Amino acid sequence: MPPRGARSAAQGWGPGDRPAGRRERALAARAQVIPFLVLAVGVDNMFILAHALERRPPARGAGIALGSSDAAGACADLPERLGAALAAAGPSVTLAAAAEALAFAAGALSGMPAVRNFSIAAALAVVLDYGLQARPAQPRL
Repeated sequence: MPPRGARSAAQGWGPGDRPAGRRERALAARAQVIPFLVLAVGVDNMFILAHALERRPPARGAGIALGSSDAAGACADLPERLGAALAAAGPSVTLAAAAEALAFAAGALSGMPAVRNFSIAAALAVVLDYGLQARPAQPRL
């Protein structure tokens, strides 16, 4: 008598009963790693942008506490500071993203299918991440 819950080959496998094959395991491993890779690239770019913003001193309202009534004047020049910081850090972020995408794209030349598929997915993820970071922000109405 077969163990309880076991099926014979004649009974066939149900959709949820089939053991995971190599392709499913590789896809699962890639799906678990790529989001952390994109997060790391995005955080790296944000550190570059934050540093560039910190190097641009505010023109007015330096040293005003956030709780004071003059706090609104401290942020009056924020769009100009952000624009200058983005202009200064933009080439650095672009070069870093291009180098990362090219490095992963070079991995696509590998003969191993798992490395090739991971490299293609990672290069595409880095390009999409850069595109989402570089697009101009749309005001919400």
